[in-house]
Amino acid sequence: MADLLHQARRRALQYWAEDGVPDVYAGLLFLLFAGLRLLAQWADLRQQATLRAMAFFGSMAVLLAGALLGRFIIHAVKQRVTYPRTGYVAYTTPSPRERRRQMAFTLLLALLLVGFVLFMPHAGLRFRMWTLHLVLFLVFAALSWPMGHPRYAFYALLVPLLAAGYHLTWAHWPSHLRPLLTYGEITFLVLGVVMMLGGALTLTRYLKAHPILEEAEV
Repeated sequence: MADLLHQARRRALQYWAEDGVPDVYAGLLFLLFAGLRLLAQWADLRQQATLRAMAFFGSMAVLLAGALLGRFIIHAVKQRVTYPRTGYVAYTTPSPRERRRQMAFTLLLALLLVGFVLFMPHAGLRFRMWTLHLVLFLVFAALSWPMGHPRYAFYALLVPLLAAGYHLTWAHWPSHLRPLLTYGEITFLVLGVVMMLGGALTLTRYLKAHPILEEAEV
């Protein structure tokens, strides 16, 4: 019974990501986050403390609000785009065991980050870059696995590929830009562009493959 519920939930998640709308939303969110973080770095270089603080805390607010409101916003878009074509599929809520697994995974990643900050405050930028990108990769891999769409695996693999590129070209980056590689601003910028493009292409194919009844009769 548990296997049947798990398979049904996974099929529903795959359907949720089938039209590319979540990709476009996540890509836009990452672009806003990266843009505000880059603005904060620009303000810091020009010693504009007020603008830096506004951009930095604004980036945190965008990420938090986007994560909390994402499901509702995506659902609203799907009501106008997806559901009129292929219907609505709801999946059951995770079981207590699955919730414990999710909480344990989230807690482990949080402990890794906290431990890294507390016990290695003087670690080099390149080491910090690899550590933070490894955590990002684990998060994206955990999110992409139940989706079952190849593009999500590509999004996850893009993170270590970018980290490897930063590592190999480290000496060619100006010193004032290396923190952007280390703390993910460039990575989120690239991910935002790639996810928006991937989502837009997926949505275009979806709309062509699933016209609404009125369109099909024309």
